[in-house]
Amino acid sequence: MKSKVTPGNEHLRRRAKPSSRIPEVAPRSQGSLLDLKRILVPLDFSPTSLRTLRSVIPFARRFGADLFLLHVVERAESASLSGSGRALASDGQVQSVSEQLLTICQTEVAGLVPCEAQVRIGRPFLEIVAFARLHDIDLIIIGPYGESHLGQALLGSTAEKVVRHASCPVLALHEREQLLV
Repeated sequence: MKSKVTPGNEHLRRRAKPSSRIPEVAPRSQGSLLDLKRILVPLDFSPTSLRTLRSVIPFARRFGADLFLLHVVERAESASLSGSGRALASDGQVQSVSEQLLTICQTEVAGLVPCEAQVRIGRPFLEIVAFARLHDIDLIIIGPYGESHLGQALLGSTAEKVVRHASCPVLALHEREQLLV
């Protein structure tokens, strides 16, 4: 039995015409929805941060990404304060840390993926976030960074602050986690 079309129910008879056009899908880059070319791994030289780096290397290889290793030397309070109210870390300390970071880049990464190492001076989370913006980082992978459990409870962790303030995605690994590729 056919229903009668009246002025109030003509919408019941109208049907959307099937679309003959199939929506186009953007091509994937090497079989992945993610296009990761620049990955930042902040290091504090702790065993946990080195484990994080070791788990990131195969991940970076899979995506054909460059690794950027960053260590932040915190500004130290001093009895003789500079005009800004803080004293900068010594040149010797920065040089020593730079050599340590370069050694890690050469021994741990050793030609597996392109690697660049850099040291900055300042508050760790601010410098990590600024570095990521400046170098167009696609992803930050960070483990627990430079804080004791008491420091994390009282001040919040560096990793948590990076997650909240970074302009790119951040993968925060627990100290017992590893990336599976």
